[in-house]
Amino acid sequence: MSIKSRSRGQLYSLSFDSEKLTVSAADGVSSKPDISLRWADVNGVVAFKRDCLSMDQICLTFLATTGGLELNEEMEGWPGLLEALPSMLPVFPRSEEWWENVVQPPFSTNLSRLFSRVVVGEEPPPH
Repeated sequence: MSIKSRSRGQLYSLSFDSEKLTVSAADGVSSKPDISLRWADVNGVVAFKRDCLSMDQICLTFLATTGGLELNEEMEGWPGLLEALPSMLPVFPRSEEWWENVVQPPFSTNLSRLFSRVVVGEEPPPH
């Protein structure tokens, strides 16, 4: 009998370029298709924390006209994505500016809006 343990970041991996963000199966052989989201289609990003009993998991949800995409810190490529987000989305805050507000206090959701795309002629959403 073989027991396969899941280590950090082994289920999905994140990749991105100047055009889009892509989520893929980390093993490279899964039959699940890649999911991509163009930066130009992102209308909002929220951060929150999920209570996973013995620990918390930091997540980002990308909201777009085509739907949403939820990512979490367990995904391969997460640190690189956090570093690149201010370059990919205008006025997206650096992680140093929002991380503590989501992490503390423990076991609370701490939902935080990090990015909202304002359409010309519309009022920006309240904070």
